[in-house]
Amino acid sequence: SMGENYRVLPGMAKGLWELVRSSNTDPLEAKPYQAPKSMFNTRVTSSRRFAAQSFSLERIRAVGKATGATINDIVLAICAGAMREYLKQNRALPKDPLIAMVPVSVRAADGPEDGNQVSLILANLATHIADPAKRLKQIVGSTKRAKAKLQQMTRVEQIAYAAASLSPMPVTMLLGGRTRPPFNVVISNVPGPTEPLYWNGARLEEMYPVSIPIDGVALNITLTSYVDSIGFGYTACRRSVLLRHFGENPPETCGNCDNCLEQPSVTDVTELARKLLSAVYRTGQSFGMGHLQKVLTGSEDERVRQRGHDRLSVFGIVEGED
Repeated sequence: SMGENYRVLPGMAKGLWELVRSSNTDPLEAKPYQAPKSMFNTRVTSSRRFAAQSFSLERIRAVGKATGATINDIVLAICAGAMREYLKQNRALPKDPLIAMVPVSVRAADGPEDGNQVSLILANLATHIADPAKRLKQIVGSTKRAKAKLQQMTRVEQIAYAAASLSPMPVTMLLGGRTRPPFNVVISNVPGPTEPLYWNGARLEEMYPVSIPIDGVALNITLTSYVDSIGFGYTACRRSVLLRHFGENPPETCGNCDNCLEQPSVTDVTELARKLLSAVYRTGQSFGMGHLQKVLTGSEDERVRQRGHDRLSVFGIVEGED
């Protein structure tokens, strides 16, 4: 409705103000497009490198309790320390601190089960500080400042704020690292199962998330908890992060790696994307991919019928398509 559209305006205004207001020297405040250029902020190719590590949640909670930090603050500090060490080893540590984009769920407790309702905060990772305790202290201060800003907005404003503050990203992605990045890395912490999972009697021992690097942000760190541990998944563009850093400008195909020897097929999904976007709009922009797939393929799912989505014009329009 028109009233609902007006509700996003304050959040959009605040997000746009973040883009245009002058920078300051407050180390606790991180803003879009104030992050330093780094070897992680370049175009990506089809090559990927994945690494994983898990830590005890009890250990992380103990560190947080001793330092007055949250679990999220501690995992940010772990990631910051790892990136600082990696960049130092490669003589590529920027003099200014790296900035992380941290997604924040703003889903209402009584909201729909499907879909994501997400805002974001930008966190100063203090990678220019050698002392781990001082680095953590600055990370804690930065996340507190960013969360306090979000808490002054309604849920709808928070979502609009995130969209507006990163609105130039499509343009900067096309520029391929020739401007300051909006942030250096994405670090996302996703709550996982609290009870052990089994498959045919075999216990799942570890769980590691795999995410998506994009042009301009060639490293993505996603975490997920599982019972009493937390798994870190590092996904990076193998060629962009490694080869380009050492001064090499590799051709489109090297002819040696698995991605070049087996060229991926190309499929035009323009029409399918139009149908998907139409379904997103007509279902109220509040449902996830699983529900949208059921609507588009004409599923007789009970929840689809309960919400009246079987009466939408997009119901079943991709039935029979691959």
